Amino acid sequence: MARMERCPACRARLADAEICTRCGTDFSTSRRAERQAQGLAHIAVRQLCLGQTMQAAATADAATHLASPLLALAVMETIRRRGAVHSTDVEDPRQEF
Repeated sequence: MARMERCPACRARLADAEICTRCGTDFSTSRRAERQAQGLAHIAVRQLCLGQTMQAAATADAATHLASPLLALAVMETIRRRGAVHSTDVEDPRQEF
């Protein structure tokens, strides 16, 4: 999901505002999810660099559930191309956040 640039209610430009200046729609929750997803994506990259492939996959997956940042999608694609096996005993990556 790309960063929201226009208000879906009135189509006004949002810039970095959490509340639309035209119609007053509050986007603070979605902006917070975008920031958390980006943070998780950076953690996934760090885990991948450290060779923690399964943790990186879980962290990237958690990021995509929040907002699908491109960085998290790239980590998941890298892991997929390497042929890594997924496991259910991976720690919850949101614990680091």
